[in-house]
Amino acid sequence: MHWFPCFFLQNLKKDLSESEQKVRELIDLRRKDAVHMTKSAEATRAHLQGQLRNKEAENNRLTVQLRVQTPLSAGCAVD
Repeated sequence: MHWFPCFFLQNLKKDLSESEQKVRELIDLRRKDAVHMTKSAEATRAHLQGQLRNKEAENNRLTVQLRVQTPLSAGCAVD
């Protein structure tokens, strides 16, 4: 019966080592996911900023066009 505790301890050490390896792998995977999510968020932000700049430019062009087509004196009675 002396071999049982030794065998049992060896199995426990093996299981612990495997569990520690799995934890390291999960931590690494989580770190990689966080990096990917950060890059994805940055890309989305850049894309949305580009869309916003385009819409602002379009708005400015339309504002100028509207001012040219309808001068301030249009529709006003001149005395």
